[in-house]
Amino acid sequence: MCFLFLPTVSAQPGESFEAMLSRGIGFRFVPRLDELSCSWWSGAELHAVDTTCLEVVYNLKYRKQRGEGSYHEMLVVLQVGVTRQKYYSMIRQFTDDIQRDVAGQSKDLAAAPGVGYQHQYTDEELRIKAAAGKDWLNSEIWTDIPTRTVTERTHDYKKKDLSVEYDEELPVFEWNLSEQADTIGGLVCTPATTQFRGRKWMVWFTPEIPVGAGPWKFNGLPGLILKAQDSEQDFVWECRHIEQKAVPIVYYKVERQVLTRPRWRRYMRQIHEAPLTMLGEGGNYGFVHGDRRIGEDDNWTIPYNPIELE
Repeated sequence: MCFLFLPTVSAQPGESFEAMLSRGIGFRFVPRLDELSCSWWSGAELHAVDTTCLEVVYNLKYRKQRGEGSYHEMLVVLQVGVTRQKYYSMIRQFTDDIQRDVAGQSKDLAAAPGVGYQHQYTDEELRIKAAAGKDWLNSEIWTDIPTRTVTERTHDYKKKDLSVEYDEELPVFEWNLSEQADTIGGLVCTPATTQFRGRKWMVWFTPEIPVGAGPWKFNGLPGLILKAQDSEQDFVWECRHIEQKAVPIVYYKVERQVLTRPRWRRYMRQIHEAPLTMLGEGGNYGFVHGDRRIGEDDNWTIPYNPIELE
């Protein structure tokens, strides 16, 4: 397949591709107009910051349009330690690990066309890749239990090895518990409801596992959350696997751009509502989809359905 690279509005009339390159204009290929691709953390330093006592895998169903549209699915993981909790996308961390391997193996190879290191997937890696789904939500959430601090991190959409993040106090959920009981995965669960930052939530937690945690930022119940969904069912988490095991909770150390939560929310919204402006870096980059350029006249926007509406 051939791709025609065309300039954005930064190009001069009749300017050739070579001339634009000489002026330092780069080009980014956009495989789909309704989604974003973020950079990986190929140069991250890995630090074991705690050890798990519990690991939970959830299947997350997510809609890009609020209250409508088909579901996209991905696997997310909650790791619970003594001092840290980590909630992350399985496919995103998997991709980071593969890219770190490629970068590490290829750094000493000759810089010549066609020369490079190709990662050889193991059977287990192929299984993970097939099962983990698509990384629709670019978010990793850390909870520091002693300080009751939450950090939300995202892979930057422009720069490799950059985390755009914010810190906040551990959110307090006002839970209303039900007297009825249900069974999920053979475990007796109690329903609970709450309203938080613009959405109404219903969760099912099991006192049989007395860990006050769950997917995303949920906390504060006397048991592990096995299922959660908002009232419009834009986000639905369902537990797929629970395991008590001791494995390192790994922090990927990269350059950090720390924002306030309001600025982080504004940044994420602008990335979706004005990707040409936010990602074009003042005309330094052009965007190509298929065989045509994306220009200002296209009014290019990307569906955005954040978990937090306020």
